Amino acid sequence: MAFLVIAGAARAASEPRTLMSGSIKVLQAGRTRAVQPLRKEHLGKEMEIQIALRMRSFPKLLARIANGERVPQDQLAALYLPLPADYQAVIDWAKAQGLTITLTDPMRLAVFVKGTVAQIQTATQAQFAEVTIPEGTFTSAITAPSLPASLAARVLGVNGLQPEIHPRHMAS
Repeated sequence: MAFLVIAGAARAASEPRTLMSGSIKVLQAGRTRAVQPLRKEHLGKEMEIQIALRMRSFPKLLARIANGERVPQDQLAALYLPLPADYQAVIDWAKAQGLTITLTDPMRLAVFVKGTVAQIQTATQAQFAEVTIPEGTFTSAITAPSLPASLAARVLGVNGLQPEIHPRHMAS
């Protein structure tokens, strides 16, 4: 099966990249009805994604919480939340890719961006296709995204690349 490759992906080939394999789910054989190459009209479609940043010293924070400790906001910011410089690096990278920042998080845990499928495919080097499942047909990532290695160390994952996957509510 041949897929459209965006030319911009080649220019970033010299920069080392890190695969963000936890950012997508593998298509389920019994649930996926069809996977088709993208057509030109899909590439111009806008989509919004979230770039989630990695917390610092997260195991230590979890241990404190498990011990019943309340962590004051100033300590949370000083010890555990992503650094302002790391957050700004993600924003700067997204803007350099031609993506639009739609929402920022005062706790610096996520940056929400939008762009065309072509822009997001080029920026993340994820391969997209038209995926049909029982609920409908979606423009969706079928391979994991990658980010420049210097940026990937700060990032937990890239969310929203597979719009057919929705969070499920837990039964109470």
